[in-house]
Amino acid sequence: MRVELSEIECVLIRHPDIEQAAVILRGQDETRLLIAFYTACDEDPGEDVIISYLSSALPKHMVPARCIGLKHYP
Repeated sequence: MRVELSEIECVLIRHPDIEQAAVILRGQDETRLLIAFYTACDEDPGEDVIISYLSSALPKHMVPARCIGLKHYP
């Protein structure tokens, strides 16, 4: 299945509490793991809220396994 990291990032930054986002892909085939990193505008909504939001907007295979909030990007 095709996975567009930029598409996941675009959906993520449409969330009203998210300012910046980056998604990476680790591993291959069965060990493939999507990880999203984001910075919040003010209050961090938390990983569960972000995953739920992405699940409602993306196909299952494009929802990151982890969503990690950062105070700022390095």
